[in-house]
Amino acid sequence: MFIQFIAVSDDLRGQGLGKVLMAEAEAWARTQGYGGIWLDTFAFQAPDFYRALGFTEFGTIEHHPAGSRRIFFQKRLA
Repeated sequence: MFIQFIAVSDDLRGQGLGKVLMAEAEAWARTQGYGGIWLDTFAFQAPDFYRALGFTEFGTIEHHPAGSRRIFFQKRLA
């Protein structure tokens, strides 16, 4: 499963809603028999959030956008 967009409003952050959203997505993917989830984020966004959820980095694009990098993550479900 590819997660293209997920966001929690600034005023709701820190309440565990992102973890709940990701847990629901993972549970759904499992019911569909999917073998894994992949997504991307930027270095200035949430890479540590995804690492804490068990995602592992498998690639980067340096200087995208300029001065940062795009990071690709995966999590195997099988």
